[in-house]
Amino acid sequence: MNEIVGFIQESNNLWGMFAFVGSVVAGAVTLFVIVWKGLFVWYRIGRGLARRKIAIFADSQFDELKNLLVDSGMIRERNLMKIGRREIGRAESCSLYLVHYLPFKEEMENILAQKKDSDALIVYAPPEEGRIDREHLEKINRQRNTTTVNFPGRLLNDVFVSMITTGFK
Repeated sequence: MNEIVGFIQESNNLWGMFAFVGSVVAGAVTLFVIVWKGLFVWYRIGRGLARRKIAIFADSQFDELKNLLVDSGMIRERNLMKIGRREIGRAESCSLYLVHYLPFKEEMENILAQKKDSDALIVYAPPEEGRIDREHLEKINRQRNTTTVNFPGRLLNDVFVSMITTGFK
């Protein structure tokens, strides 16, 4: 009888050891998967910030907007492209459009027509320059990946989010 009890105790210890080793392995695999997915997210964010081309539709405020983006440390100056009123077609290679509303008010139709569905559009309209026309606001609202911004701090946030959430080419 003692031999049977000893055998059962040894086999319970053996099964306990297997269960412990199995749970350690399962935990390690789970941790590896979680860390790998997290690293992939950070890689995607870094790639988005490093390679995305931003078309800035602005006249006199181009330098101010450029400095805001570059000084944030998120965006390289070489990734920014100044777009004038007569050269809207140059923005075709960019995946994020930043439009200073007042100087480009008359060109909004053309900008919206050129914007691809996968591209992001941020319309910057500082409060001191007045509100965006209702007609333009409705057209902007009908497009995907668009937002309107009134303040520079919010502009940085929306640029960052737009770069992460819109598709890569």
